[in-house]
Amino acid sequence: IFSKNNFIKFIFTYNKNHIYLHTNIHIMANFAYHYTTIEALLGILKTTDLCFWATHKNFLNDRTEGIFGKAILDELLPHSLPLSILDIFILSLSEEINSLPMWNAYANQSQGVALKLNSNILQKLGSTFARCMYGEKAKEQVKQLANFLSISKWHSQGSSSQFTKNFQDTNMAKVYDMFIKNQTYLGLLYSMKDETYEYEKEIRIFSSPEPSNIKYRIRKGVIIPYIEMHLPKECLEGIIIGSANNSELLEPSLHHLLENNGYSNVEITKSTLPHRG
Repeated sequence: IFSKNNFIKFIFTYNKNHIYLHTNIHIMANFAYHYTTIEALLGILKTTDLCFWATHKNFLNDRTEGIFGKAILDELLPHSLPLSILDIFILSLSEEINSLPMWNAYANQSQGVALKLNSNILQKLGSTFARCMYGEKAKEQVKQLANFLSISKWHSQGSSSQFTKNFQDTNMAKVYDMFIKNQTYLGLLYSMKDETYEYEKEIRIFSSPEPSNIKYRIRKGVIIPYIEMHLPKECLEGIIIGSANNSELLEPSLHHLLENNGYSNVEITKSTLPHRG
């Protein structure tokens, strides 16, 4: 029997263990990488934690964001229930450290750095995250997931799922049922991308914040909504310097910054890519 106090903890555990466990959507490699510039790094390495900027789903680089995934879900889950419209913010990581396009696009033409993050620690934080799926492979993976859980039937039913019988409170059961359906749908919707982005091997961390936590910045003449996403300092295991950055002062300056801000056991290395920039 589930009490209201255990409700939130249970639904996140359910979402992780029963939806994502049977696909590679949720499984991560040992490390994830975040490509960034030296300027942005100063804002990330706070004394209290790692502070990343997660961008609103409608303002990401991919113009087909959400559209590609919806076409697949409309085909495989044609009777999905209406979903509440959420302000979803996304922090992008990658499983790939030797991607020249990523170094050039996100790390100032290989002049920046990539942060090496411990995925095992990330997975214990209770965050909602997913490994992206691409092109026809995405469609096949969603089809397998739908068949495994009979999601099409589940989404088309008006009654609550069998799992809601564990709740003493009928209203809580209904909220739980809708939450799981929405989380499943939205998690799939924003983890599917066009195959042209497959080289990114992207891992996404999702958040739906309170409106008061939303901030704004200017990028290329556009006002971009974002939030600060805080991760524990222990996640950071290494900093990789871009192959085009040949400054002899960067490594000692990084060591000084890390030490002064209370980071320990962070390895600093140089990218092995044979690229001068």
